[in-house]
Amino acid sequence: MFPNDDQNEEAPYLQGHKAPTPKEDPIKPMPVVKVLSTHGLEYAMMTISLWLTAFALGWIFLNLINGSRGYDNLVVPISALITGVPIFGLFFIRLHLAEMRNPALRLEASRRRWTQLTQMVAFLACLINVGVFIYAVMKHFGSEPTPSLGKAAGDLAIVLVIAGGILSYYWREEHRQARP
Repeated sequence: MFPNDDQNEEAPYLQGHKAPTPKEDPIKPMPVVKVLSTHGLEYAMMTISLWLTAFALGWIFLNLINGSRGYDNLVVPISALITGVPIFGLFFIRLHLAEMRNPALRLEASRRRWTQLTQMVAFLACLINVGVFIYAVMKHFGSEPTPSLGKAAGDLAIVLVIAGGILSYYWREEHRQARP
């Protein structure tokens, strides 16, 4: 038998001691729903407008490289670019100024969540496009006819410049914050 095995853990409460009140309870309840702060919501809107801008910019350049230069092929990405750039610029400048006034905002959970999600999306875009390029090269040297390797390399370069630029910017920002 183990020592104190015959004692119940609740015995002190049963022997006239009162149970701890919620204020005295060392375990604090966690909220079930997480709500973004005001700045967190602005980081979310900035990030979504960044994604829209990057996607539209890539769409435009990919269309131009692959020969789709007509008005019908460029009207949607150009309108998305015209919409996304000012919104992204507004939030970027606003949040950058707020971070300069209060450096603690750089460590806000909402900001980190959105920047890390953006890094993952950008990494996946780069990784998938490198894989597609390698596939195109392998198909080119195989027996099946394939599109131009020059176009495939141009497509890869566009994605790496846009998504890789976003990834490297946020990567440097996050690692700069980690240093003391």
